[in-house]
Amino acid sequence: VMLLVGVSVWMLTAIVAFPAVSSAEYLVKMCMGSSYRPGIRMWLVIVIGAAMVLVDAFVPTKIAFTLCGALGLSMGAYVMPCVLFLRLNSSGRTAKLVRVATLVVLVFGLTLLFGSTPVTVVNALGEKGGAAARRLMDLLCGHLSTDPTLSFEL
Repeated sequence: VMLLVGVSVWMLTAIVAFPAVSSAEYLVKMCMGSSYRPGIRMWLVIVIGAAMVLVDAFVPTKIAFTLCGALGLSMGAYVMPCVLFLRLNSSGRTAKLVRVATLVVLVFGLTLLFGSTPVTVVNALGEKGGAAARRLMDLLCGHLSTDPTLSFEL
């Protein structure tokens, strides 16, 4: 069983790291333009690997896991696909209704990103001994949350 877990983790790292490095390399190419050199990919691998080790060493697993959900869902499922669609489909072939719908989904994705990530971090840092998670209303508007009609549970 341990061998299977080890092989799975090893393969998962390769499957996740390759697109991450390729995307970072593409971003660096876009930023550097003609001054880009092929040897930069090796430095990208080193920097991304060191960042992974530092995050794993210093960020508690509970916070890292919840951040993966908050950031991964919002960025991977909503924000990036919408931004890519809007960026790559810049021609007038797309109906205005589709573009408006894409912008609506993008706004909801950004709301999820900037709304859930801070709340997730605050709840993960504040939980001690199984304490109940704080409500979104308490975090955003503590003075208004005493009214029971304004309860909005996460």
